Amino acid sequence: VVGGIAVMQDSADDLEPALRSLLDLIHTCDRSDRLKQAPVWIITSGAHQTAPVNPTAAAVWGLGRAIARERSASVTRLVDLGQGGALEQLDTLEQLLDEIARPGQEQELAFRGDTAFVPRMKRVPAAPGNEAPVRSDGAYLVTGATGALGLETVKWLARRGAGLVVGVARRPPRERLAVSGCEIHW
Repeated sequence: VVGGIAVMQDSADDLEPALRSLLDLIHTCDRSDRLKQAPVWIITSGAHQTAPVNPTAAAVWGLGRAIARERSASVTRLVDLGQGGALEQLDTLEQLLDEIARPGQEQELAFRGDTAFVPRMKRVPAAPGNEAPVRSDGAYLVTGATGALGLETVKWLARRGAGLVVGVARRPPRERLAVSGCEIHW
């Protein structure tokens, strides 16, 4: 699916029309049997920091991520081009077209010059003495608390001495937790 959203400058006036245009495109696809599972490419300029970030492009990128997760039956891919008309650079345009022609590769890309960057998780050791303080007189809210990461977060907070942990999730917990000195509510 090819759709265009032009964000010419970083302006609060551009935000709502840009997001509305993207949602209109997605709704149109979802209402059409022919387009329901068609791949959607969301292309922004300056949504990722290498220079000042364009907040409107960053908001479009964020909405694009949510759309990609909600439309699991189709492929939604996000591409960010550098600030300042990177699309005008022939190399970037060729890279973009090559990427569009290559099925099933990266879901998110950021082109900077002749390099394509992709998000990757990387383990980074905690700096010594730089742990988040957990207070026994504090209350902690964990959303998605019954998922794998949420449950581990609840356990971590309880072990570290949190006085109250409130877990919020769509499903009830698979296990009951009891940690001395910590009140856990689901």
